[in-house]
Amino acid sequence: MSEEEKFHRIIREKLKHFQPEYSPDDWRKMKRKIMIDNLLRFSIPSVVVLVLGLSYYWFTGDDPLSTKSEILSQKTPITKLTPKQEDSINDKTFTKPELPEENKLSPPLLTTKLPIVEKTFIESENVVSEPLTNLKVSKLVSRNIAAPSEKHSELLDKEIRFLNASAVSMSDKILRVRELGKTYELTSYEALDRNVDKWKNVVIVCDMTSSMFPYTTQVFDWMMENVDNNSIKGIVFFTDCDSLGNETKGKLPGKMFTVKKKDELLLWDTMFAAINNTENNKDKAENNIEALLYAQKNFPEVDEIVMIADNSSHVKDIKSLSRLKKKTHIILCGETYQKNLAFQSDYVQIAKKTDGSIHTLEDDIENPANIKEMTVIRVGRIYFRFQKGKFYTTKMSFRP
Repeated sequence: MSEEEKFHRIIREKLKHFQPEYSPDDWRKMKRKIMIDNLLRFSIPSVVVLVLGLSYYWFTGDDPLSTKSEILSQKTPITKLTPKQEDSINDKTFTKPELPEENKLSPPLLTTKLPIVEKTFIESENVVSEPLTNLKVSKLVSRNIAAPSEKHSELLDKEIRFLNASAVSMSDKILRVRELGKTYELTSYEALDRNVDKWKNVVIVCDMTSSMFPYTTQVFDWMMENVDNNSIKGIVFFTDCDSLGNETKGKLPGKMFTVKKKDELLLWDTMFAAINNTENNKDKAENNIEALLYAQKNFPEVDEIVMIADNSSHVKDIKSLSRLKKKTHIILCGETYQKNLAFQSDYVQIAKKTDGSIHTLEDDIENPANIKEMTVIRVGRIYFRFQKGKFYTTKMSFRP
């Protein structure tokens, strides 16, 4: 037997009858230790998952489509107009024939179209201008609405098809467009409201391509809430295509729709004629300079021009900028969808050339040629900071 085995045998004999003292505290300590071990085993992974989830939410933000769905779900439902209200809307302009009893159950055929622009203007001369008080909506106050993204083009196409359906009453069209306008960021409304005291004698030029008509309806809401303000002398709607979506041929590449009277019915009628002209338009660049020159020629008495433009679109006729002489203020709606690009350079060039300004949802850049260093602006949902002569995208989710 080795020395090591002898040693182990002696130890076993010594410990054979050894009995440790009993202590009730030992079990309590053991239970506490087991509980702590289990808590750490399950709580640490849970905390890690929670932190990662919050970090992802913080840095990526909400999906604009889900945000828009939440807004639409919280929106006050549209109240259906009574026959009495519809009569007041169509007074002096429309006649509603009474259908025979057997035809009331069948929907009317979509055989008629909106009147062409020239006919609209001729008929409108006999219209007595009266504000449509029955269609007044509550003052637009919310600015915390996500900017629409390019994913919403299909929704806008459906809305345009609805608005172009002749079977839909004028009152339903107006309410539909107004409600749609309030689901977008209120850039047009807010920019006009902030600068109403500075712009005294202006004509408004509106991009009426499919992505822009919700912003244009905000102009109508602002005008109806400021009926005593006579600063706006007229509105020009412009498109760059015909009613089939093809770029027009001939002398002009686009069409202009003009309103010089402060008549709400005439405004809506002309706007729907312009909307009818934008269906199926897939051309991204716009004929902004042509529209500005048209306004300059047809409104020689105004001092300045206010243009409501699509920030995601280029200007196809920027080469004609030298012919524009009137000061031009540009309200840019939406985002460029490009990193480190707050505005399309064409619009900055127009504002600089005419001594004008650039306006977004919350900001007024009075002198685009001399922007202060570290200036922060909001464009859509994104905040940009001006550094070394250029705007850069930031990760800020609110203004510092």
